[in-house]
Amino acid sequence: MTPFNKPSKFPKDQIRRASLWATASSIGLSLVFAILLGAAGGYFLDRYLGTQPWFFIGGLIVGVVAGYRNVFILASRLERAEALAKKANLSKNVSNPASEAKNASNPAFEAKNASNPEFQDKNDPKPDPKDKKDPS
Repeated sequence: MTPFNKPSKFPKDQIRRASLWATASSIGLSLVFAILLGAAGGYFLDRYLGTQPWFFIGGLIVGVVAGYRNVFILASRLERAEALAKKANLSKNVSNPASEAKNASNPAFEAKNASNPEFQDKNDPKPDPKDKKDPS
């Protein structure tokens, strides 16, 4: 068996979660590097052509536009990956403590989602209505 055919020792949901984190962390770096690259290109063009500060300002603007374009692309890729993970029921293990705390103290949320199987606790099943005891 070659190393390429070896089964992974990590579960698929753990690999997908790591991929989501990698995509999310690359969003900020993409923005910063695009701005720096545009500004540096403009700066060196200004020095070479002697037109300071026009190419620097233009490069900075192009870098900001390119950086935000990259942020949009990576964020949409992250959103699409999260939707696929949720569809595959893999995101139930990934929790957001802030939203859990907000929703835990919200009775309207609990009442609205009490019948939704996605929000029911698997370890604390609700009693089956068929098992109701006759009070008389």
